[in-house]
Amino acid sequence: MKKQTVFMAAVLAAVALVTGCGAKKSEVKTDYVDDLSKYVTLGEYKGLEYEETSTEVTDEDVQAELDYLLESKADVEKIMDGTVADGDTVNIDFTGMRDGVAFDGGSGTGYDLTIGSNSFIDNFEEQLIGMKPGDTKEINVTFPDPYPNNPDLAGVPVVFEVTVNYICGENIIPEMSDQFIADNTDYQTVDEYKEYVRGYLKDYKESTADSDREQALWQQVMDNCTFAELPQDKVDEEVENMYNSYEQYAGYYGLEMADFLEQMGMSEEDFRTELTSYAENLVKRNLVFNAIVEKEGLTVSDDEYEKTAEEKATDYGYESKDAMEEALGADTIREDILWDKVLTLIADNATAKPASDTTDAADTSDTTEVVNTDVEAESADTAEEADTADTTGDETPTEATEEEGAEENNWLKSSDK
Repeated sequence: MKKQTVFMAAVLAAVALVTGCGAKKSEVKTDYVDDLSKYVTLGEYKGLEYEETSTEVTDEDVQAELDYLLESKADVEKIMDGTVADGDTVNIDFTGMRDGVAFDGGSGTGYDLTIGSNSFIDNFEEQLIGMKPGDTKEINVTFPDPYPNNPDLAGVPVVFEVTVNYICGENIIPEMSDQFIADNTDYQTVDEYKEYVRGYLKDYKESTADSDREQALWQQVMDNCTFAELPQDKVDEEVENMYNSYEQYAGYYGLEMADFLEQMGMSEEDFRTELTSYAENLVKRNLVFNAIVEKEGLTVSDDEYEKTAEEKATDYGYESKDAMEEALGADTIREDILWDKVLTLIADNATAKPASDTTDAADTSDTTEVVNTDVEAESADTAEEADTADTTGDETPTEATEEEGAEENNWLKSSDK
């Protein structure tokens, strides 16, 4: 049941990815189907109400960010006596050997591991119990089979030489000061950093409020529509897109689709049933989108395209508009601009209500993805870099730091975590 729950979450995430997989350049969907009225009848999409979200940044919000920064720079107390017990966090160095030879990715230094977390393969953590700081020990373990994190190690017995550097004690939190800010950020004083944090949080809250409003309003639009039937060819197309996406994902881990589904605890039939459900939601979304575009006569002029595409290239993390067009196709970008117009039209004709006055706020937990997933998915790789920031940069003040010298060995993690 746990694996199926995880799978369901993965499918929800994949809905935002699959239509862009394989650098597919989709057609503009203003001719999505021959006769939209055959499939969908629009309900009200103007004059809607939504729950207003506060974008106020309080002193407490700012202080929480400062506290987070302090905690991220904390030094851990290094306990050099006693023995390792279940529940302890220990700092270790380790080298994995297969038939006496160190294997790639099997070594780490300065790695913090909590005993009993089951984050490493079976019987690894248990064998550290009783060791003392400074002790070195050979640990014998066998990788599970199958082992998608690294199929070459599936079922293979290996030996890890592990040294316990120290047992981790309490975190030693530094004090907030101008010197601390100068040493750890791009700012020189606490007041300067607070001003940056307040501005960042304001932008974040406004962006979140915009997203919440779009989702709430779009859900109402969808709820107000009536669907007579769905174009089966479009549903089938979305199912195949999603299925192919998962095949690629499984292949990345060296798995056949059958093995992937077995690990998820699902049959081929159940898997396709789930995909069909999400595909139908995507098709409904596209039908409604195109019906509004048609009814309102929305278009994207060439001048508008050139200007907006440049902005989107920056937003989506591409080096240039040309690079984005190469990855996505101009038609997909043009459709994304149309989506912006549709959502803006709906929002401009909606009314905000304070939370206390809204008795039937829209439930967006099952909302079909609003944005054009082709663009969002294709730009995911480049946008991820843009979204990742250092605590010394100007992007976000709440980025956790890793132990210096520590290595993240994803292959070593338990396969069912």
